[in-house]
Amino acid sequence: MAVLLSDTVVSHSSYTMNQDQENPSDQAAYNQQTWFIFGLTNRIGIKQTTMSAEMQHDSIETAKRAIEQLGPCREVPQYKEVAQYIKQEFDRKHGHTWHCVAGASFGSYVTHETEHFIYYYIGYCCILLFKS
Repeated sequence: MAVLLSDTVVSHSSYTMNQDQENPSDQAAYNQQTWFIFGLTNRIGIKQTTMSAEMQHDSIETAKRAIEQLGPCREVPQYKEVAQYIKQEFDRKHGHTWHCVAGASFGSYVTHETEHFIYYYIGYCCILLFKS
């Protein structure tokens, strides 16, 4: 569903976030890749996206940098710091206003600009990033 507000096209997306779910479709080249860090192999998978392949790549690489700097996502403070890092980087690179949620399991219903939504996981860290 798309709605026109102030000349900005927005969409609504809802998804239940849980890293244990199977990947419903091939969203990007990252699906089912692995990333080895901190002695652990982390699967990478995109659950849902409306972003271009280039922006998907930027989002995942930004998240990987956050995890490299902040440590593996296993506790609430780390999830918050990873989300903050990704949000600030996307605000800087792609203009305001981005929102980011990181965690192990959560639900959402968000309104976002068209082609500015992604939900993916890296290991145990589920990440929801969107622009409004």
